Amino acid sequence: MESFEKNRLRHSRILIHSLIISGTLNIALIATFAVFALKEKKKTTLPTFTEKRPLRVTLSNKEVLESFYVMPYEELACNLFDETHIEEGQRRCDLALSYLAAYHHFDVERALSGFPIEKTVLKFKEKEIALFPALTNEMLNAIRTFAKTEMWPLTPEGLFYQMRHRPTLPQSLIDAFRNSG
Repeated sequence: MESFEKNRLRHSRILIHSLIISGTLNIALIATFAVFALKEKKKTTLPTFTEKRPLRVTLSNKEVLESFYVMPYEELACNLFDETHIEEGQRRCDLALSYLAAYHHFDVERALSGFPIEKTVLKFKEKEIALFPALTNEMLNAIRTFAKTEMWPLTPEGLFYQMRHRPTLPQSLIDAFRNSG
């Protein structure tokens, strides 16, 4: 009988020690969780009510197109990466693409080969400009890549214009014009 009580006492000590260790680990785990939860809450800032709303500068499509009028081709190509919304759902990159196509003979159809192209016409300075609404990110990336990597990303008309207005013709321009027809 004495052996039975010793055995029971030994098991109860093991059980009590296990419960103490388990409780300590649970408290440490809860404390760690609370620390991380409070750290995340400190980073969150709640908006405060202010009487004055910040002024928002809005540009119209016409104003943006007029600003493109004085930009060279390279600067317009850089605007293909600007996705700032302007008006009527148009982004700055959409307007830059339209301006490049209309005034610099950028070959949009070749850049978007394999993609369906939707066009809308806008009149600007007595010239009709094709807008390309609903460009997906994939289409826009294809246009950007084409503009960066293609040596002569121009339509046949643009290539001919370049050939007429250059004093010396690079062989790559001649080859591009021959292959465009």
